[in-house]
Formats: sequence, structure tokens, C-alpha cells
Amino acid sequence: MVFQGLASLSPRKLMALLSNCRKVKVIRLFFVFADRHGHAWLKHLDKSKLDFGKGDRQLVKGGKIHPTYRITVPTEFVTMGQGSDDA
Repeated sequence: MVFQGLASLSPRKLMALLSNCRKVKVIRLFFVFADRHGHAWLKHLDKSKLDFGKGDRQLVKGGKIHPTYRITVPTEFVTMGQGSDDA
């Protein structure tokens, strides 16, 4: 619910915060939620400048791997036909 209310974030400030973030799980989870809610600022973020790390990550046991961001999240966070195997 909190993420739904983030419609007016500044893409420039978000990029600065994400660029300084050293936790791969945090970056990946941020984009899982951003994709899920489809905020307008998402298209202004340059994912190629961020470190998504290598390999899969696990947030929860027994969840499902997100096809785009390669992080295990609760099953309801991964919808059918969402993304591909790109990171």
C-alpha cells in the first residue's frame, strides 16, 4: 500500500538514491514493486546504471522467482506473463 502512494517521486532523486544503494536485494525489490504498480517515473529510471548483481537472490522461502529481477518473492508478486529472464 505504501508503494502505491509514491506516484509523485522525482526520477532524478530516485536515481541518486538507487545509485548509492549497495544492497542488490533492495534494488531488485524496489523494481519488482515499481513494475507492479506502474508508476510514471519508472520509464525515466536508467536501469543500466544500477548494479543488479549476478545470480539469483532470495527474499522469502517458498516464494517464486521473479522472471525479470531474479529475486524470490511471495507468489502473489509474480503475475503470469510478467517480464523475461533479463535482469
